[in-house]
Formats: sequence, structure tokens, C-alpha cells
Amino acid sequence: MQLNTSLFSEENLRQYRVGGYHPVSIGDIFDGRYEVVRKLGFGQRATVWLVLDRRLNRHVALKILKAKYYRSTKSIYKVKVLQYLKTSDLTHSGRMFGIDLLDSFSHLGPHGTHICMVLEPMHQDLAILSRRSHDRKIPLVIVKEIAKQMLLALDYLHTSCSIVHTDIQPQNILVSLRDEDFESYIRRYLQGNPQDLYDGEYGELPDYAIASEHIPIELPKDPSQFTFKLSGLGVATWVDKSTTELIQAEPFRAPEVILGAKWNSSADIWNLGCLSWQIYTLAEGRNLFNGRNDPAGYFTSDEDHLCQIIELCGPVPMGYMRKGKHVSKYLDPTGKLVNIEQTYPVSLPQIIKYWSPELSNEEIDEFSDFLDLMLQFHPKDRSAAREILNHAWLQT
Repeated sequence: MQLNTSLFSEENLRQYRVGGYHPVSIGDIFDGRYEVVRKLGFGQRATVWLVLDRRLNRHVALKILKAKYYRSTKSIYKVKVLQYLKTSDLTHSGRMFGIDLLDSFSHLGPHGTHICMVLEPMHQDLAILSRRSHDRKIPLVIVKEIAKQMLLALDYLHTSCSIVHTDIQPQNILVSLRDEDFESYIRRYLQGNPQDLYDGEYGELPDYAIASEHIPIELPKDPSQFTFKLSGLGVATWVDKSTTELIQAEPFRAPEVILGAKWNSSADIWNLGCLSWQIYTLAEGRNLFNGRNDPAGYFTSDEDHLCQIIELCGPVPMGYMRKGKHVSKYLDPTGKLVNIEQTYPVSLPQIIKYWSPELSNEEIDEFSDFLDLMLQFHPKDRSAAREILNHAWLQT
């Protein structure tokens, strides 16, 4: 059958081949117990489904990796990381802010064998939640709640588990509500919202071309009722196994990663600093750092990104960054950028005031001081998650 893929806006249907996605249909049963109910989403490595665990009569999320990742070191490692997180330091208050792995198994399909992970279900991710906020700007009181919970999650990862997340972004922060009977909510939602089918409106598509849908959330009046959970641990690593490989989404990438130096858990702290700024000023293209390629080809997006970091954080600390394998690509022996002559220093208060003019000078200074704990060029100068939790900005 010739696939009509041009109007299907989700995963690439051409990846349904040997080594690729597993073709899933509503009603399919996995491992003799997990019945597919709806499609929740997709990524470059996997599709995610809402399934009914018929053994326990409850709904869970099922993540099915592409077949090429079966027996791959990284994918097996991902399962081991999630299993370890489930059992490590049960008393830590940050443990509840990470996604739980409930089960894992392999499934043989027409395109190969797939690793399958059963995870707790959640409403939606932070990027989707932001679209429901006025002007896509999440209220400050909720930003603080997100920051608190993510700092607790990182303290758990870094100190109790010795794990670096490496990919903290809005799509990897999932949202639910405390004290919610989520199972009852899911059942009511499924009953009142029939499956959204394409029904041939886009031409001929295979049965596995299914629209994703996110279980909506009823926004609470009290922000403390939100629970934000850190997911996306597919590229997490042990602290003592960190390398110089490229990590993090581009807008949140730490300077040591750009320069090819060794990174550790402090890269997560930088990442959270960038994210904390972004989620309060969330709008299309509004990142604290937004490196772009020069149209004339004089510099790359990484060099532009590094220039923006230098403008905000000051000169590169060469004593440390000389260890970076990419330093000579971007910096001369004096620490100046090779291909960008002019820099324009700027301060965090200036940036915050530009994007959030409604804040008072006192609020700007407090928010700036909070971000400054995380956005330090040298990794050793960044505060640990547990220390940042005590900052005054989070207490008001």
C-alpha cells in the first residue's frame, strides 16, 4: 500500500519498518495484560499509549521503543536507571517528583523486538499546560511550585541516586494533581470523549496512524495541588560516568557541554536555571539563550549561543575550559570568540525587566538572585539543588 504521509502530523509513518516503530491498534493486548485504549504521544525513539492493565483493572502508560533499540546498551541502561530510581532512598521527599517504572518487558512484532516500559499515567506535559495560560505565561506562583518540585527531584537524583538527568525541558515535565482519583478521572474522560479517528479525511492511511491525545487537567485554585514529575530519563547517566558527549536541548545547554568539557550534575542545575526563566516568560522562541547560525556563514549557532552566555555571565574561565575539546573552535588563546568580534554585556535584571515589565524592582532583583545561583559559567560556582531550595524567592 502506498502510504499517504503528507498530512499525518505525528510520527514519521515511514519509520514503521524493520527496526522502527511497532504498529499498534486500539484494542491490542501486550504481555497478556495491557490493553491499548488511546494514543498519548510519540517521539523519535518511541510511541506512548494509554493502556488498561487488565490484571489490576487500572490505567497506565505504555512506552514502546523502536525495535532497533532492543538489546542496545542505552535502552537497557534506561530501564536499569528507572528500576534503580524506584527503589533508591524511599524516604527522600524528592522521590515523588520522578516518574515511576511499574513494569518492563519485550514484545516481538513484525518489525523486530521492542523494549516496552509501563509507567504511571499523567495528564500532560508542561509545554501543553502553558498553552492554557494567559499569553502562554505561567503565573509566578506556579513557576515557584515547579521550581521547588524540580529542585527536590534533582536533589534526589544527584545526592541519593548519583544520577544526572541531562535533558530537563518542558516536554519532560509531566503534570498531575495531588489527592486526585486519577483512575476515576480517566474512566470519565474515556466515556465522554470517543476516540478521535481520521476516518479517511486525509486520504488513505494505515490503521496504526492514530491521533495522539492528552488527558486534560482541571486547573486547581491552589497551585500547591499541582504535582510536576520529571520524566525523559532516556539519556540520564550516573554522575561518575559523565563524559564530554553532547547532552541537553539546545536552549538549555550548559557552556561546558558546548565547549566539549566534562560535565556533571551541575549541568542539570544550569539547565533548570534556563528553564525557570523560560517557563515564567514562556512564548514562542522566547529562550534565555537562543543561538542561531549566521546567514553569511561567519559563525554557528553554538558560537552564537556561547557569545550570549559570555554576554550574561562574563568571560570564559579559561583555567577550566581549556580542557574542552571544542575550545579552539570558538575561542582564541586569550579567551575571545574567534568569529564574533563584538559582544554586548547584559545583566539578568535587565533581561527580566524587558520581558516582565510588570514586576517591581524588588521582585526582579529577587528572581535574578535566584537564577544567579544556577547560571554561573563555571560548574563549581553553581549551587546544589538542596542549597537553592532555601532561597528567599521560593519562600514568598
